[in-house]
This record gives sequence, structure tokens and C-alpha cells, in this order.
Amino acid sequence: MSSSCAKQDEPLSQRRAPFQQNGRSSNRLHCENREGYQDYNIPSRYYSGRKPGLSAMIRLKNEEEWIRPCLLSIQEWFDELAIFLQNSTDRTEAIIREMKLPQVRIYYYPFDSFPNGPGHGNWPANSIYSRAYFYNWCLAKTSYQWVSKWDGDMVAVDWLGPSIRSLLGHCEIIKIFGVNLAGPNLDRLSVDPTTGLHPQFFKVRKGTFFINGELCEKFRFPQRRCLGLLPTRQSIINQPAFLHFKWVKSLATATQAWPSNWQELPIFHERIRRRESGSRYQGEYPSVIKEMIEQRQRPECGP
Repeated sequence: MSSSCAKQDEPLSQRRAPFQQNGRSSNRLHCENREGYQDYNIPSRYYSGRKPGLSAMIRLKNEEEWIRPCLLSIQEWFDELAIFLQNSTDRTEAIIREMKLPQVRIYYYPFDSFPNGPGHGNWPANSIYSRAYFYNWCLAKTSYQWVSKWDGDMVAVDWLGPSIRSLLGHCEIIKIFGVNLAGPNLDRLSVDPTTGLHPQFFKVRKGTFFINGELCEKFRFPQRRCLGLLPTRQSIINQPAFLHFKWVKSLATATQAWPSNWQELPIFHERIRRRESGSRYQGEYPSVIKEMIEQRQRPECGP
């Protein structure tokens, strides 16, 4: 394991930019940031010279509870685990270093991103505080031809690795979805039981990057529409590929990417309901968390 970017002695900025939304959204890649931090510029040819293989691009902020099972569930079939710490203040980094996984590369990004939510697309797309700019900087740091945008509260099911590896040579995008769990015993589905179907794995080429969306960053992949070119090849895995633990985390951690006034916004009233328990989860648990699940679900013995 190595640290591929020296940690900053002083935080360049741990608060969000002091300017307001100005409608400067963009569908193009910005390689330089408006604040002038040259160390955080993005190489224009980030897509070239990549090695065959698969990188995980994992942005983390205060994910100490789930980062160990997250990494254990994927470490055998990723060639690189690129970790991007964004002002994390808990034991996330310490846990990762204790694991001593050889594929891990740690980078530091000392800028908080603009919050998710309505109007997100109006934030300056070329700002160091743009979530899309941040993810594009992360993407440029990965080494392999295929990349997966993975989260620290996602734990892959055991069969996912071989399935993904078998698809890499036959498509350019792989879409997967997961299951939202809820409740202290992790035996219940959320009232919103599944995540969306997302292009979680993609082959990096020119035109592959993230842009500002209305609520959060959006993935952009070049579509082949010219005469004589085949359309972009996509594969979809039609069964839950991971368990998602966002809604069993503490309220502060689950909402840390939201605006400070999220309780006043109707869209977040709907999303926070995902913490509520629904029907019993009947699916499989990844082997890396089976012992944890058994401990949580074991009846307490009386005196």
C-alpha cells in the first residue's frame, strides 16, 4: 500500500467556496479549476496510456463503520483500490492502513464539495468545490482501462467479481444495482428497497467523465452515433450485486453530502424515509459480513 499524494500540512480549504450559484453548469470536461490550485488540475489526456485491468475509485469521508467489509468484499478482483480521502476525520484512513492491502493507493483532496440537492447543476463546474470536478480529478488518478465508482458503504456479494471480470472484454459499460438495508439488526429492507441501476463499471476513453447534474454529479459516456460505428455496448446485471448500508449509518454521516438546511427541503424528506424498515430481507449476505450479521441477529440471553 502506498500514499501517492502527500497529505497537506494545512487544509487549503475545509469549507465550501464563498460564492453563490451562478448558473455556470457545463457538459464539458474542465481540466483547470477557477481557484487556481495547479496541483489539482486534471491532465487532458487522462484516458490514454492505461493498463489493462480494473480500478476501484472510492471517495471516502468518515466511513469507518463499513470501510473494512467494503474493501474486503472487492479486494480480490480489483487490480487497484484508489482511495480518495476528502477531509475525513474519523478512523477511516487508519483502518485502511491496518488492512495492508497491496492494491491500495491513498490520495488526499482537502476541499469539501458543494452539497447535493436541487440546483446542484448551477454550481460552477470548473470549481475545485464541484463534485463533478472532484470525481474527474479522482478518475484521472486511476491507472487501469476499466474503472468502478464504488462507495465506502457498499459491500459486494460474493459472485460479483467473477461476473464482472467475465464481462470486461465484451462491453464498455456494466450497470448494476444494490439492496438498501435498514434497521439495527440488518435484517430488514429499507422502505425504498433497491438502489437505482447505475453504470458502476465503465471503460475509460476520451469523453468519459462526470458533469454537474440537477441533484448531484452525473456520469457522461460518449455515445457512438456516427455512421459506420457500432453503438456503445452495455451489459446489465439483473440481480442485486451489493448491499448498501447508507441508511443504517448515523444520521450525520448519512446526510453529510446534503445541504445544511436539508430538513427544510421536501426532496430530502422523501429520502430520509429510506432509514425506515420495510419487509424482511430474504437475500444472501456477503461472506465478509456474515459473522457481523449473526452477532447482530443473535437473541440476547437473559440473566
